[in-house]
Amino acid sequence: MNCKEILETILERQLWTPTECKTPEQTLYGSIFREISTKENPRIVKSDVKGKFRIAE
Repeated sequence: MNCKEILETILERQLWTPTECKTPEQTLYGSIFREISTKENPRIVKSDVKGKFRIAE
């Protein structure tokens, strides 16, 4: 999934209420990359497809 698809799913399932930010997709993208770079075992990782992510196994 890309960030737009992830964000749509999150909002559909009411797992998050967006703040006043103008670019929630970019905020999510930054959060994903921060987790990938700082965690030893991140929950989400880059997919083989450019611009997509997947849940870590």
